[in-house]
Amino acid sequence: MGQALQSCFNRESDDETAPTPFNPKKQPTVNRFLMLGIGSVGKSTIIKQLMSLCEQKPKKYKCCDQDWNVKGTEIEEVKSKAHTNQIRGNVIEAFVIFIKYTEQKDHPKLAEDLYEDAVELVENFEDNSKTQDYYGDEDTGELLLRLFDDPAIQYAIEHKNNISLKEYRLFDGFSYFITKPMIQKVFSAAYKPKWEDLVYSRKATVDYHNFYFLIHGKRFEINDIGGQENERRNVTQYFDRWYDESRNRHNVNMFVLFVTSLSDFNEVVEMKKPMSGEQAAIYKEPPTQLDVSIAYFNVFLDSLFAKNCSILIFFNKQDRFREKLEDPECKEHVMTYLAPYIRSSAMKKYTESMKFDLDEMSKAVSAKLSARIMDNVKGIQKNIYSRFTTAVDSTLMEAIFVAMKDQIISDSLNDGSLLIP
Repeated sequence: MGQALQSCFNRESDDETAPTPFNPKKQPTVNRFLMLGIGSVGKSTIIKQLMSLCEQKPKKYKCCDQDWNVKGTEIEEVKSKAHTNQIRGNVIEAFVIFIKYTEQKDHPKLAEDLYEDAVELVENFEDNSKTQDYYGDEDTGELLLRLFDDPAIQYAIEHKNNISLKEYRLFDGFSYFITKPMIQKVFSAAYKPKWEDLVYSRKATVDYHNFYFLIHGKRFEINDIGGQENERRNVTQYFDRWYDESRNRHNVNMFVLFVTSLSDFNEVVEMKKPMSGEQAAIYKEPPTQLDVSIAYFNVFLDSLFAKNCSILIFFNKQDRFREKLEDPECKEHVMTYLAPYIRSSAMKKYTESMKFDLDEMSKAVSAKLSARIMDNVKGIQKNIYSRFTTAVDSTLMEAIFVAMKDQIISDSLNDGSLLIP
C-alpha cells in the first residue's frame, strides 16, 4: 500500500501530469490583415461574405472571438433589428436621390399627386440624417411603391450611372433592392434580412474593428479601418497602432489588404477648395473617387512599416464597372479617365461598337493605380498582389478566400496576379 502511494506521488509522475507551460512561440500562426480603403469600396461586404460562409459552411469557415473560441450561432446577432432599419434607410436614401434628380433642370418631373409626399419624405430623411434614425414603416413602403411607378423616377433609375449630386451618392447595391417585390418585402412588418440582403446593403465603417476567422483551419485576423473622410484624418495613428500590435506578438504574418473600386473611375469628387499647382499637374481632369483612393494608398505606402508587409489589392465592384462600360452615357467617361491605359485598338473597338473585354478594361484601372504609386513602391521589399473582385458574388469571393489561404500566405501566387513584378 505504501509503495502504491509512493508511486502516485513520485517526481516522475508529477512531471507527466503537470500542465505544459504556455509558450507563445508555439502557438498557431495568425495571418493578420490590415484592411484599408476609402468609403463605399466594399470592405464591409467582404467581412459579411466571410460571416455568411461561416454560417453556410461551418466545417471550413468559423467565426471566432479574440481568443479563437468559435462563436457558433452567435453570428445570428448581425441579422438584428438594426440591420432591418439599415436596409430600409438605404432604400429611402436611394429614393431621395431619385427625387432630387427629378428636380434638376430638363429632367422629367414627378406627378403632382406625388410631389407633396415626395418632398415630405426628403425632409424627414434629411432632418434625421445626422442621427440616422429615419427608417420609415409600411406606409413609407406604400409611398415608395407609388414613386417607383412614376415615369420621372423610372427615368432617374435608367440614368443611374450619370446621377451626380453634391451631397448624395447611390449605394452600389441599390439595384438589388429597388424592385417592387423587394420594396414591399423590406417595409413589411415581418421583414427579417437574409444574408444576401445584408451583403447588398450599405453601412459606413466607423473607427477600428477586429474580426477573427478560421479558414480551412488557418487563423485570419482582419482589422478594418473606417474609410470615411473624417476617419482618414487619423489613419497614420491606426497604422502605428496596428504595426506595434503585430510586432509585439509571436507567430504573426503581416499583410495589408487594400480595397478599391473599379467603378469609382468616373465618380467625380466635389472639391472643397481649388486644386494646388501640384494637384493640377497630376489630375488633368476633375479628380474622381479612384484618385482619392490612390492618394490614400500612397499615404500607407509612404509609412515606415509598409516595406515589411505583403500587400494584396482587391479591385472590387467589377460588376458595377461592367454596368458602366455597357452604358452609352459612360463612354465619354471611359475616354476621359481610362483611355491612356487601354490599347488603342481596344479603345477604338469600344468607342465604335461598345464592345470590350472586361479583364482588359479592369487592367486599365490597375495600370492607372500602378503608375500613380510607382514612386512609393521602390522601397517595398515584398510583393504586391492584385485581384479583380465582386464582393457581392459569394462563389467568387470564396474562391478568392481559398486563394488567400493557399497561395498568398505561402507567397506563391502565379505571376499573373503580381501587380508590380
